[in-house]
Amino acid sequence: MYIVGGRRYGKTYSIKNFLITDFIKHGHKFAWIRSTDTALDKIRQPLQFFGRIKNLKELGVEKYDISKDIIYINGKPAGYLFAVSTFHNVKGADYDCKNGCWDEFMRAKGERPVAGKREKFNDLCESVFRDTGARIFAISNSTNQFDEVLEPFGLTLKEYGCYLFRELDAVIHYVQPSKEHNATFEGSLSFLGMTTQEKKMVVDNKFTTYGDFGKQPKGKYLYTLQVDDAKFLNLFLNVSENVMYVKSGLMEASTIYTLESEYVNSAVKRLSQEGKKILKRYYDNGKIIFFDGYCRTMFQTTVE
Repeated sequence: MYIVGGRRYGKTYSIKNFLITDFIKHGHKFAWIRSTDTALDKIRQPLQFFGRIKNLKELGVEKYDISKDIIYINGKPAGYLFAVSTFHNVKGADYDCKNGCWDEFMRAKGERPVAGKREKFNDLCESVFRDTGARIFAISNSTNQFDEVLEPFGLTLKEYGCYLFRELDAVIHYVQPSKEHNATFEGSLSFLGMTTQEKKMVVDNKFTTYGDFGKQPKGKYLYTLQVDDAKFLNLFLNVSENVMYVKSGLMEASTIYTLESEYVNSAVKRLSQEGKKILKRYYDNGKIIFFDGYCRTMFQTTVE
């Protein structure tokens, strides 16, 4: 269940209530996941994780603690804290979690990118969750709807509502703001200093889309950049307009380069630092047109 909603929608509060209740009633352990260790540091203290939950007594929580990334409720291990970026640290351990939440799965502005984030999360799930019957929530504010986590669904979130993907066993809930939520937020101190666009993102749960997509200029094929195990970006250059075009996929007879040493082999060469600087220069000067937002995200994650 992917839940995309603005700030103060109650996403985190509601899911924590569910996870805690399910543990107390049925003993089902849970995993609370963030993309990086830096993001995880913000909730590693017990009060940071439990502090905003005002109905703990009603849920049956008499005492709580967090020690060495283990969440204790009433003296028993109830859950675990994990970072996607360091998923390899949990290999071989037995966690046996039934429920989980990937908190802020979309990369926020200024947050360090995690290359191959979706694949690393899937590997983490293999180690942490039971083979069958696990329930996973992924929640985020409306930041970049072309985040690689949503790439398999191939959709653009425009209309509020629930998008069902039966074959992928998933639902994406793009949450519509309520009048009550808006009225509460408009009375807050942070609301006063926001720009119109910021208010649309925070209050109306709207995305901001940067860049021009799909306008392919005529250009000469340069090379293909491998950015993940099975992800490739094809680069074309229109010399007369000095514009580069980027499209995902792997063409036949491709000349493949990479910035990651792990992908180098007889068919894939290492892109030089000068080559990387050229890509950054084109991007920084607004001279790259991307086929879609997912191409843009892959490029940013790789070249930044």
